[in-house]
Amino acid sequence: MSTRAKLLTAVLATATLSLTACGNDSIECGPGDAPANGATVTVNGDTVSFDRWTSSPNNDCSEAGHPTSLTLDGIQVGGAFHMTFCMPRPDELGGVTNLSDSFLIQVISVSAQVNGCNVIMDSQATATGTIDITGYCSDGLNSDGYAVELDGSIPGTQTCGGVDTPVTMELGGRVSVEALSN
Repeated sequence: MSTRAKLLTAVLATATLSLTACGNDSIECGPGDAPANGATVTVNGDTVSFDRWTSSPNNDCSEAGHPTSLTLDGIQVGGAFHMTFCMPRPDELGGVTNLSDSFLIQVISVSAQVNGCNVIMDSQATATGTIDITGYCSDGLNSDGYAVELDGSIPGTQTCGGVDTPVTMELGGRVSVEALSN
């Protein structure tokens, strides 16, 4: 191989690595200053936090011919309840997305314990509001992770002492997400 061909190969390899590492040189990969437990669920003015956020390519809601979907999950601080989303098109994410856009984001589960009562989203309801994904690189697989900011709501049911009451679950806050390779 000629010196010119070797140089061209090296330049192309470097350019490819730059593009796949972060997808866009103007984007800084990683969660930045997003806190580990900044995501919240608020019901009737009472708020609980979620931490241990992870994102992994679980193929839970993938579409044929597209990249492996990502599952985004956080766990209630001091509890075992989860907030879980599936992202069918990780190649098209980054920035603000409507929570009602099931092509890009699916709200799988939102549950919590608030003041001794269990709350769970209505699985037939559609969430409103947005999810803002920043520092998102390599279709969410960059080891630096990324940040998520929630601003939305979903109807749910609160169960207290055997009595079910309809409630609105407000989703909020900003949180850092650990990107797992699987």
